[in-house]
Amino acid sequence: MGFRTARNKAGKSILDVQKEMGVSAVTLHNWESGAYMPRADKLKQLAEFYGCTVDELLEPEKEGG
Repeated sequence: MGFRTARNKAGKSILDVQKEMGVSAVTLHNWESGAYMPRADKLKQLAEFYGCTVDELLEPEKEGG
């Protein structure tokens, strides 16, 4: 699924994630673009916030996703 797709499926905005995770928009963009990966504790928190599994977050984004 990937980070961006999971966020969109969960109906969360960038601002929602920034507030929940305590990260900047740049950090979120880096996670979603694959430039950086979140720490393990943040991965678990993101998965819970998005209502998916860590494995789903780590799947590559599909084209156009």
